Amino acid sequence: MADAVRDAWPDQADEILLADGLRAPMILRVNLAETSRDEYLKRLIENNISAVKGDADQSIILAQAQPSSTLPGWLEGEVAVQDMGAQFAAPLALVQGPGRAEVRDSRATHRQRILDACAAPGGKLAHLIEISSAKTAAADAGSLPPEIVAIDINPERVAQTEAVLARLGHACKLTVGDATALSWWDSEYFDHILLDAPCSGTGTIRRHPDIKLLLKESAIAEHAALQLQILNNLWRTLTPGGTLLYCTCSILPLENDGVISQFIEQPDNNAKVCSIALPTGQPTEYGWQLLPTDPNTDGFYYARLQKVGGTLAENLAKESFDVTLVDEQASRLQELAERLDIQTIQGWASHPDVLRRAGADDADILVAVTSSDEVNMIACQVCYSLFRTPLKIARVRSLSYLTREGFFSKEHMPIDVLINPEQVVTNHIHELLKHPGALQVLDFADGRVQLVAMRAYYGGPLVGQALSFLREHMPNADTRVAAIFRRGKAIIPEGNTVIEADDEVFFIAAREHIDAVMAELRKVERPFKRIMIAGGGNVGARLAQAVENNYAVKLLEYSEPRAKFLADQLTKTVVLQGNATDRDLLLEENIEQCDAFCAVTNDDEVNIMSSLMAKRLGVRQVITLISKPAYVDLVQGGEIDIAVSPQQATTSTLLSHVRRADVARVHSLRRGAAEAIEAIAHGDSKNSKVVGRRISEIDLPNGCSIGAIVRGNEVLIAHDNVLVESDDHVILFLVDKRQVRAVEKLFQVGVSFF
Repeated sequence: MADAVRDAWPDQADEILLADGLRAPMILRVNLAETSRDEYLKRLIENNISAVKGDADQSIILAQAQPSSTLPGWLEGEVAVQDMGAQFAAPLALVQGPGRAEVRDSRATHRQRILDACAAPGGKLAHLIEISSAKTAAADAGSLPPEIVAIDINPERVAQTEAVLARLGHACKLTVGDATALSWWDSEYFDHILLDAPCSGTGTIRRHPDIKLLLKESAIAEHAALQLQILNNLWRTLTPGGTLLYCTCSILPLENDGVISQFIEQPDNNAKVCSIALPTGQPTEYGWQLLPTDPNTDGFYYARLQKVGGTLAENLAKESFDVTLVDEQASRLQELAERLDIQTIQGWASHPDVLRRAGADDADILVAVTSSDEVNMIACQVCYSLFRTPLKIARVRSLSYLTREGFFSKEHMPIDVLINPEQVVTNHIHELLKHPGALQVLDFADGRVQLVAMRAYYGGPLVGQALSFLREHMPNADTRVAAIFRRGKAIIPEGNTVIEADDEVFFIAAREHIDAVMAELRKVERPFKRIMIAGGGNVGARLAQAVENNYAVKLLEYSEPRAKFLADQLTKTVVLQGNATDRDLLLEENIEQCDAFCAVTNDDEVNIMSSLMAKRLGVRQVITLISKPAYVDLVQGGEIDIAVSPQQATTSTLLSHVRRADVARVHSLRRGAAEAIEAIAHGDSKNSKVVGRRISEIDLPNGCSIGAIVRGNEVLIAHDNVLVESDDHVILFLVDKRQVRAVEKLFQVGVSFF
């Protein structure tokens, strides 16, 4: 134990070890719902108890410890015993994430949800309730109190926590729950999470001296592994923009900065470290450390993380675009304003005065993606006619508009880029059906090159082999593994990288070689023949129309009028009217004989439940449309094989047009954490950083690799000796989207090009 402390704190080890042998002070936390700190200090003086204020706002330090039951107001819940270091947790947990914004005409309220994970014995939980209640009381009339949820894995400790809350007059939703699982979660996201992770307790040795004798060195690494597991699990329940406070009563970096470092290195997490400053202790690389050398606090560690990314505005804001968001819903704007570095304007998006207030007169790009085709089109027309906005992008869904040849032109409807999410999703699912076993299939260079993601399975020829073996084993099918994601963490592949079972492997190859390469990673899948589609909306109808000539298709639609309409429109699809979650109906239609089940209704819950049912009834592969991006992480990889996000598909289409370099195609991957880019090289060796250079000579950013080059109709898989020429289409893979700007700069030409 002493060696671990000396390794972690070589300059302060002697002081720490000395402090561990001293008596810990008795520190109180005043319950603000019952009294104030000043009032309670007066009562202590009246009872001849010496005490002073502590650094934490509600803290009082007693000169001499005494039985808590003898304190004035103890039975009435006016005060609790809690170490000073622990009293910083609740205030830190409730701090809003960083972000500036201007919100106009904000009227609605948002009821926040707060989670206290590993909540026993309840001191921090009670403090959360007290601060939240005080904030609600001080807020404007009509403000809703937050909903506080607390879990702990130990039923006995949950009962103890209930007793603590009862004495203090507090209540919340407290339940037995395992923080490494989600069986307790109701699928409603949290705005704030306080995670007091189980740890070695090395910051509390003066209160628990037996730790010095009982703590084994191997247990520290085990604690760190468990802490990371809990952190990854709870992160899935946090809303984008929400904050998570990670804390331990440990002074060992392996359990503190070490865990946070591993967590934020996982690009999928989209985690941003928020700054912390406390009146005592010292900053660390990712958080703040309190040491027991301060006589009034135990050893505690805090790190505060914010979840970023998800929506279109968030993606653009993350890439340092100057974004102004226009929306009718003031409550939505308020929520985004609290966590994003954007401007917001409340109003009707097609009104000229609203667009002028939003800065349309000097904007470079208008992106109109409201739920109304007409509003999006008029906004583009207004920006063209009044403000001469250079680039106008609009989401248009209705086929009545899209099938009118020549309608979208400067003479009629001046929209430069049309985005149709339903068609993008339909094309995506269609490609997945062509390649059984693939998680994603993405086209580049007009389909001449494809990037495929798939999971490596036990028994696959390449599993357990180094990547260099792939080229030897398949001399006639040139391919390159662009990236590997193993247990959520990205690996940049080298020739000696060994593929393991359950790895998510992204490889790139010419279209004609894709199936052969897939066969190396898992057993060969039989081509799909029979497909069932749940949902006859825009996506379901288009998908059925696209695939009915190649597969035996059944389509389930809940609405009888819509089902009759589809039966008239589709020539080979069998249209059935009924509920996709009706087990008897699925069995009656021989669901167990279907190769693929595509749930594409407009209800996420129906899609999830019908997919789970179909999988359990024997369908080989289920593809599930998920509108809420955060749900994708929750469902994919278990019984649901593939979750498709329309929002991510739309974002990918848009990003192709806002990049600062000449970019032909962008695909957002792994919920926006990674990206595949088709960039066009221009110039020569004098004014370009890529043209005239071999791939091995290009100074690529960390986490970036080149997968292939398309030169005319020729596909060149990226090997070190391949020379980049002007007008080549270069396919790049970024495992860390934070490197996008560096890639853009790489492909920008110097002044001499012009």
